[in-house]
This record gives sequence, C-alpha cells and structure tokens, in this order.
Amino acid sequence: MLDRGFSIRNMLSMKLQRVQRPAGQIDIARALGIGQSTVSRAFGAPGYITEELKAQVIATADRLGYRPNQGARAMRLGRFEQVVLVQSVDPMLSWMPHRLLLGIQKALVAKDHGLLVASFPAEALVEESTIPRTLREFSADGILVNYNTNEPPRLAEIIHQHRIPAVWINAKRSMDCVYPDDRQAGRLLAEYLLGLGHRRILYFDMHLIHTAQRHYSRVDRFAGWSEAMAAAGAEALELLPSSHILLGELAEYVCKALECQCSSAVVTYDAEEAAAVLYAALSLKWRIPADLSLACFHHDALYLGVGISAALSPYEEMGRAAAAMLLKRQAEGTSQPALALPYTLLVQGSTAGPAAR
Repeated sequence: MLDRGFSIRNMLSMKLQRVQRPAGQIDIARALGIGQSTVSRAFGAPGYITEELKAQVIATADRLGYRPNQGARAMRLGRFEQVVLVQSVDPMLSWMPHRLLLGIQKALVAKDHGLLVASFPAEALVEESTIPRTLREFSADGILVNYNTNEPPRLAEIIHQHRIPAVWINAKRSMDCVYPDDRQAGRLLAEYLLGLGHRRILYFDMHLIHTAQRHYSRVDRFAGWSEAMAAAGAEALELLPSSHILLGELAEYVCKALECQCSSAVVTYDAEEAAAVLYAALSLKWRIPADLSLACFHHDALYLGVGISAALSPYEEMGRAAAAMLLKRQAEGTSQPALALPYTLLVQGSTAGPAAR
C-alpha cells in the first residue's frame, strides 16, 4: 500500500509539472492545427503569414501563457530588439521629464522593443570599454544618449569609433539627434504678446550670461525672441544678470527691474524666473494680467496661483521621434539628419492686452 501511495503521489506530481510547464510554439501549433514554422513566422521569423493568422497565433499564445525564448529569438533575428538609454548619474546633466520617457516607451513598445536605462558618472563614460560593454551586458542593439549639458568629451568619439547606433536626445548636433526648436519657441512667445498689443516686453533669464556651461535652449530662446521683437520694431528689454543672485535678494532685484523698465509683459526662460516675477508683482501690488502679462517656456501646463501662458516643449513627440530615428539608424546603418520639433502655445490666465498703469 505504501508503495502504491507513493506511486500515486509521483503520478500526480508529474501531471502537475506537465500542467505547469510553460507553453511552447509546438503547443500553439497543435492548438491551431498548423505547423510550428508558421507559429515562428508570427513571432518574427522570415516567411509570409497573413495578418489574420498572425492574430490567431498571438491570441492563442496569450491564452496558453506562451513566453518567447528571447535568446533564441535574438539569434534567429540577428538582433536583441532592446535599446539602452545612457545618461549621467547627475540629474542636472540628464534631465528626463515624464513625457519624454513616455514618448520613448510608446514608440519602442509599438515596435516590440524593450527599453533599459544605464546611468554612469562622467569618468566611466570616457573609458573606451564602457559603452561597448554596456551593449553586451544589456543585450541591446543601440543607445539613446540623454545628456543636456557637460557631455563627457570622448563619448561621441567612442560611439563613432565602435560604430554603435546612437541618437542624442535634447541635444543640438549636426546628425543623429532630436531636440526642441527653442529659437522657434522664442519667436512664438514674442509674436503672441506682440499680437496682444504689447510693445515693451521684458525677457528674463537668471543664468544666460553668467553660466559658462549652459543648455543651447538659453541662447536659442533669447535669440528667437530678439528676432521677433526686431522684426516688429518693438523695444526689446532685457533682464539678464551678469552674476548669480541669492534667492533672498531675487524679489527685490526683479521689483527694481520691473519698475525701471516699465514693461507691460515679461517672458521668462523657465518656471523659476516666472515665480520670481509673480512674487515681485505681488510686492508691487500689480495684478496679473491686468497690470502685467507673464509668459514662459515650459514642459507642461504650469500653475503658480494663476495658469501661466507658455510655449510648451514637444517632449513626448521628441521621445517618439528619437526612438523611431534610432530604429531607422539601426536598420539602415547610416546616420540620420537632425530633427528640430516645434513648440506649441498654451494660453492661460496670465496674459492679456496691455493696460496703462
């Protein structure tokens, strides 16, 4: 009896193991009454298969709990279908807004690609072996480079030397990059405020002049705004500190500038300056937008007690475009032209036509 009981338990255990075994392509083929090679084609193997049959194979695979062998798939296709996002361990050098990451993920998922993230100190990225080793260890086909400023000096050279497919995000280069068109954004805000009737518009950037390592957007936004003001024959007023201002002194500094310049509108580089202008206007007992219109450049809808009109950066579109460019770069084996994407205008409660104070 003991032997028979042991035998029954063994049989039950074996049956349970058979039930729990992950389904394979042969199981999908049997369930549909087709050949295993047809199932393989549905998952990317060479050969023709109709879209209808492919959908049936994938639906059956989901029902049976099929999990592809990624190693075997990579060997068959000659690629891993994974991308590595390379960036700095310092978030100030590799800023990654949510919408940008979302755009990258959406584009890669649509092409059945995975996304991995690797963060390095600058000294590691100038070593010859770091990037090639990262591709091997992560089983990836190419990289997206997320460096806004202070890119390690030899990074681009190493990538080129090892012929690694790469696309830069939010960096202005001659090839293989996707970035927001900040010059167009500067013109966009100036033309919007000019269209409301403003003629004395103040541009405020706390770091344009005194910061040595600055993102290209600081120069381009100011240049686009200046071009639009000059084209309209309007007076371009500037608030560009030549040295760093302590936060405790910022409100007083902006108050004096607003009183001296007699501007009816202000354009700020970012939310940091916009908050300072709002605080200064409150100190002067000026109303927004009745006494002073305020607009800025930003990556999302901005509310600082009042909705701030803004030129919105195309971060989600940039993420999608960068991922698509990298996949094309990998497929064709050639560099891709740089792509600049336009900003859009978001009008909120901080802007209106000018009024005499």
